[in-house]
Amino acid sequence: MSTVQLNEDVNPVISQARTQVTPENVLRVRAALLAESDRLSAALRSGGPPGDWVGLCGGDPLSVDVRRVVNERIDGMVGECRGHAEQLRSAAHALDVIARDYGHTDADIAASYRADYRGAR
Repeated sequence: MSTVQLNEDVNPVISQARTQVTPENVLRVRAALLAESDRLSAALRSGGPPGDWVGLCGGDPLSVDVRRVVNERIDGMVGECRGHAEQLRSAAHALDVIARDYGHTDADIAASYRADYRGAR
């Protein structure tokens, strides 16, 4: 059994739990991480252009400032989510090495994500 060390920035709960992988589940864990990264990335892409999340609420001068501040905050949150998606992808690819150590081939590793998760959304 291997312990996957995740970057502490990923999520404190995940970092504390440390996912335990075995020869039997390493490919499923990897596929689940990739699927979640893809799902999160797709949701972020469908949100619209950065900086243009919220329009003007009225014609008053304050609406211009509020729009700018709210859009900046949303852009910051979207950036954090993109970072989480990338960290999930990096954690999944870190499992490639462990899967190979367990005797899985590159073909097994590549096929595990396509077969288990891509069509199951």
